[in-house]
Amino acid sequence: MIDIIDYLQRRLNRAYDLLSLRTVDFNNKPLPERKAVVTVEQHINQFLKSVSNSVKWLVMPGLRGVGKSTLMAQIYLKLANSQAKINLLHFSLEEVVNNLNSNLYEVLKAYEKILGEDLEALKIPTFIFIDEVQIDPKWARTLKTFYDNTSHIFFFCTGSSAVHLQMDADIAGRRAYIEKLYPLSFVEFQNIYHNQPIDADLGQKIFQAIYYAQNPKDSYNRLKKLDSTMQTAWIKYSLNHLTTYLESGTLPLNYSQNNIVRMNHNIKAMLDKVINTDLRKIKQFEASSLTAINNLMSILADSNDIISVEKLSRILACSRNQIFSFLDALNQTELLIKISSQGNTVVNNRNPAKYLFMSPVIRNFYHGIASERTKSMRQGLLLEDIAGLHFYKHFISIYEGNLTYGKDRQTDFILQVNNGHKLAVEFGLGQKGGSQMEYTLQNTDCNWAITFSNTPLQIDNNCLFIPLKYFLLI
Repeated sequence: MIDIIDYLQRRLNRAYDLLSLRTVDFNNKPLPERKAVVTVEQHINQFLKSVSNSVKWLVMPGLRGVGKSTLMAQIYLKLANSQAKINLLHFSLEEVVNNLNSNLYEVLKAYEKILGEDLEALKIPTFIFIDEVQIDPKWARTLKTFYDNTSHIFFFCTGSSAVHLQMDADIAGRRAYIEKLYPLSFVEFQNIYHNQPIDADLGQKIFQAIYYAQNPKDSYNRLKKLDSTMQTAWIKYSLNHLTTYLESGTLPLNYSQNNIVRMNHNIKAMLDKVINTDLRKIKQFEASSLTAINNLMSILADSNDIISVEKLSRILACSRNQIFSFLDALNQTELLIKISSQGNTVVNNRNPAKYLFMSPVIRNFYHGIASERTKSMRQGLLLEDIAGLHFYKHFISIYEGNLTYGKDRQTDFILQVNNGHKLAVEFGLGQKGGSQMEYTLQNTDCNWAITFSNTPLQIDNNCLFIPLKYFLLI
C-alpha cells in the first residue's frame, strides 16, 4: 500500500507535466482534437452542473493507436486549467499492474488515504481518469462497486477494443456510457493533418441521402441538391491527399510523422502490443501461436480473395480450430472486421468469412514488408478497408444494419439497413461501369445498387453512381 500511495502522490504532482507532453507534437505544437473530445466535455459539463442527472462513468474502448490516451490527456489538462473546485486523478492501470503488481481496487483505496476520506463520502466533484483499464480483469466489477456507492465521482476509462468483454449487461448501457473511438474518417484526417474542418452537418445529410432515401431516384435528387455544398467543401480538400489517408492517415499516431521508418516503427509497436498483450488477455495463446497470428495477418493483408480456413490451416501448419481461434481473437481486438457470406446461419457457418482491416494503415504496413500486388491493387484493398470501417462504425457496431460480402461477379458488399432496404454496394478508385450492380440486382433481393467511384453522379434505373467525393465527406 505504501508503494501505491507513493505512486499516486507522484502522479498527482507530475501528471500535468507528463500529460502536457502527450498533447503536443515534435515541434511543441498542440495536437488537434478529435470530435469525441466535444462529447466527453458535454458529459463532464453536465456532471459539474447536475450530478444527479448525468453520466458518471464513461468508457472509451478502441483500437490501439486511435488516440484514446491523447484524448484523455487533453480532457485532463482542460479540467486542470479550469477554475472548478475539483479532485483530479490520472493514472495508467498498466503501470499499476506491471510495475507495482497491484490492481485497481488497491489504487482506489490508496487514493482514499491520500484524500483523507472514503470515496463514498466525497462532496467535491472528483474525476478519476484510468488509462489502459483492461489490464486488470476485475476493473469493471471494481468500478461498479464504487459507482453504486458514490455520487460525486466521474470515472473516465480508456482501453483496448476488447474491453467490452470484461463488462456485463448490467454495466455496459445501464451504468457505464460507452463512447467508442474509431480510426479517423477522411474528414477527421483533413482536420487533424491539414487543419481543414468542414461543417459536420454536410456529412450527416449525405449519409441520410444515401442510406435512408425512399428509393434510388430520391437518393439521387437529394445528393444533387447537396452537390454545390459538396463541391465547396472540396475546395479546401484534395483527392491528392487520399493516398496519404489510405496508407497512413487513419491512425493519428502517425501525425507529423513524414518519415516512413518512424511510421512503420509506430505501427509495429502498436501491433506487437495488440498481438503480444491484448490477444493473450482474450485467449491464452502460446508464443508459437503469436508467430502464426502475425503470419496470418500478413497473408490476409496481401489477399484480395476470400481464403478458406482449410487453406490457411495448410499454409500456417495449424489446426482448423487454431485458425478459427486466431481469427476470432483478432476480430475481438478489432484489428480485423469480419464480413460474413450471404445466406442463412447454416450457410454462413459453412462458407468462409471475409476479413478486412479496421485500419488500412495495418494492411499497408504488411504490404511494405512483402506484397506481390501492384500499387493500384494495393490501393483498392486499402479503400475496401475504409469501406469496412465505414459500415462497421455506422451500422454493424450500433446494430443499425447487417453487412455481407457479394459472391462472384457481384458487388463488394450487400448492406441490409434497419429501415428495410437492402443495398448492393461497390467501391472503386477509378471509373466504374454498372455490370456488377446489374448482375447483383438480378441475382439477389437487393432494392437498388450503389457504386462509389470517380464516375460522375448519375442514375440508371436502380443503379446509382456516386462519386467518392460524397462518400469521403461522411
